[in-house]
Amino acid sequence: MEGATGKSRGAIFHHFDDKEGLFFALAREDAQRQADVISSAGLVQVMHEILDHPERHDWLATRLEVVRLVRTDPGFRERWQDQQEIVDSALRQRLASTPSESHRDAHGVEVHRAFLETILDGLISRLSMGEDPDLLRDVLGLAERAVREN
Repeated sequence: MEGATGKSRGAIFHHFDDKEGLFFALAREDAQRQADVISSAGLVQVMHEILDHPERHDWLATRLEVVRLVRTDPGFRERWQDQQEIVDSALRQRLASTPSESHRDAHGVEVHRAFLETILDGLISRLSMGEDPDLLRDVLGLAERAVREN
C-alpha cells in the first residue's frame, strides 16, 4: 500500500481510523468503478473483460473480501448496503433500458439483477480458485443465453 500511494503508513492511517476504514474506502471506490462500467457496457461485458484480462480488474480481490465481510460482520454488512446499492442501481438501470419482455416490470429487472450478480460472484470465486477461464467463458455464455431467452 505504501509503495502504491507513495505515502508512509502514518500518512495513510492519518486519514482512516483503522484498517477496516481504509479497506472500506478502497471497496467503495471499487464499487463506483464497477457501477460506471456496468452503466456503460453492462455486467455481462464486465464479466467477459474479467475473463479476458483479469489483471486489469484489481477490484476482484476487494470484492471477495467484501463478500466475506458481509457474510461474517454484521456491522460491515450494514455499512456496505449503501455501497452495494450503487452497483445494484447501475445494473437495474442498464437492465431497464434493455428491450426485453422479461425486463418490462420491476420484478423482472430485480430477478435478472440478482441472477447476473450471482453469476459475477461465482465467476470471481471460481477464477480466484484457478478455474479454467475457457470453461468459465462457456458458463458465461450459458448465462447470457438464459438472460436473453427469459
